[in-house]
Amino acid sequence: MPLLKPSTPPKKTTPSAGKILSPKKGETSHSKPAKGKPRQPPPALSFWDQLSAERKLDVLGVGLAFLGIVLILGLLSTNRSEPVSKIILFFLKIFGWGFYVLPLGLLVFGLWLVFRKIERIPPLSVERAVGSVILFLAAHRFTFSCRHS
Repeated sequence: MPLLKPSTPPKKTTPSAGKILSPKKGETSHSKPAKGKPRQPPPALSFWDQLSAERKLDVLGVGLAFLGIVLILGLLSTNRSEPVSKIILFFLKIFGWGFYVLPLGLLVFGLWLVFRKIERIPPLSVERAVGSVILFLAAHRFTFSCRHS
């Protein structure tokens, strides 16, 4: 039967209790502010920086859903205002016939971001996001080829 060697205690890396460390060259002591220079308060965080990641996703979801609703109402309106008309024309130039699906997609994706904590809604994954974009591009390509044939 082999003999077991006693393990050596770990080396101490902390300074001893009676020893006081002085600040290194170029550093100031944290216990006392420098003479003549008042301590600067930490920079104030903006409203967006104070939000948690969950709340930021909620705000993004509400914004996307709102944009989707505005675009749907702009498409359904017979009398469009100048700003709404320019926004719709801009998106029509970018997406073509796919623009008519875009507001619904924005609305659904925005509501999904807001209600993502409900267990019946599946979590967002990279595969689902890429699949949604591919489906949108395929629908856009199909409508574009039907329009030019």
